[in-house]
Amino acid sequence: MKRIVIHAGPGKTGSSALQASLLANSDKLAEVEVLYPKHGLDKNSISTGHASELLTLSQSQSWELDADKI
Repeated sequence: MKRIVIHAGPGKTGSSALQASLLANSDKLAEVEVLYPKHGLDKNSISTGHASELLTLSQSQSWELDADKI
């Protein structure tokens, strides 16, 4: 059975540190069949995360869950 684990946290909860570690080890994770998709880093080397994988920026400039991406 496949499962998806989503870690979502507000600022200062360790989300960026967790994302950096997972990104740095994504090849090792893949060896044990754990997919951690690559993502960008901002100018301070902070993870931009995977919001764009599930969300779409609407015409009103708000992020909305995109059912087609799930």
